[in-house]
Amino acid sequence: MQQFTWTVLDDYIEGEGPMLVAITPGQLDDGLGLVDQLVIEVTVTNVSGNSPTIDVQIEHSSDGVHWINKNKEPEINAAALEKDATNYPPFAFDDGTVPSLAFIRLRVTLRQVGVHRLAARVSIIVTGNDYRETQFAAAIHELEDESRDNWEVEQGDKGCAKFYDSGSWLPSGMYITQADYKYLDYDADRKQYRVKAPYSICEASDHLLTVFKGDKIVHSDTWSSASNNQEQSH
Repeated sequence: MQQFTWTVLDDYIEGEGPMLVAITPGQLDDGLGLVDQLVIEVTVTNVSGNSPTIDVQIEHSSDGVHWINKNKEPEINAAALEKDATNYPPFAFDDGTVPSLAFIRLRVTLRQVGVHRLAARVSIIVTGNDYRETQFAAAIHELEDESRDNWEVEQGDKGCAKFYDSGSWLPSGMYITQADYKYLDYDADRKQYRVKAPYSICEASDHLLTVFKGDKIVHSDTWSSASNNQEQSH
């Protein structure tokens, strides 16, 4: 489940030499370490240098002082950069397979061949996902689907051709008797009835209507779809 999308770096990096390094701001280290999946999008413009490339490496730390690479290879590894162009290196991600230490940062490395002026504007957007919550949500949906399947079987066992749970709208054209009113709400604008909570209504194929409160039968009646008395007093 997505937790955040942050711009973690938007800097112009320049200097001379075969390599330049930039690190994401320290105030983000704690927040980046709260999730177990990171997706990294990088945009690079205003590039100069001799055959320049970019690396982006996730580093993690238990104390915010001593840092090690999260994975063996950089998440973006030696992506070639073109001058006079907007560069979009391939999306990179850490899937959370390897557990993270408490703090996370990104190390950006620009490289070139030889000693020349090396520069680029680097923008990095990171989306953090909590894989554990994704798994939990999937498990909940599975339980909900199983519960719905069981519920439909239960209604079939009750002999219901149609079943209207609390809050459900009943079809227009139903004949409603005075005894049924206390289980229904009437909407004058829609000219339609809706089942009150905590009741539910089972309609059998012979139009026998059974009102349930939970699993307890509280009323039974016969409705007819041949007549419509939606305009009668309520």
